[in-house]
Amino acid sequence: MKIHVEVFIASRILGQRKGVFSPQEVIDFIDHKFRDQRSGVRTHTTAVCVANAPLNHPTAYNYLGRTEHATLRVFKPGIDLPSPGKEKARVYPEREDVPEKIDFCWPSKQQFEILTCRRLCFVENLKIRFSNF
Repeated sequence: MKIHVEVFIASRILGQRKGVFSPQEVIDFIDHKFRDQRSGVRTHTTAVCVANAPLNHPTAYNYLGRTEHATLRVFKPGIDLPSPGKEKARVYPEREDVPEKIDFCWPSKQQFEILTCRRLCFVENLKIRFSNF
């Protein structure tokens, strides 16, 4: 699985459980649930997928927001401001990148149009059900 998808899934589960969480909690979740120890997991968790982190990677995703206390939370499009250069970064993974065992409640076509036109997002309310978690 792509690292950014693992970060997205881990952050949504942790966000539902705790609200805010540390980068290490995301990394530990990914290690435990996905058995992924690639070096890029830390980079994605602390920079690539963090909307308000400086753009220092060729690819960016707005999945997380860094708080004032060096913790993370789920990024809230339309409320949170991404760093310069990350304004148009994706706020959720491509559907085909998400394994079938993970059941997302995807938005309707109208919600996608609102997301595209107004940069609003359904991700905060996205419900995730895991068959193996």
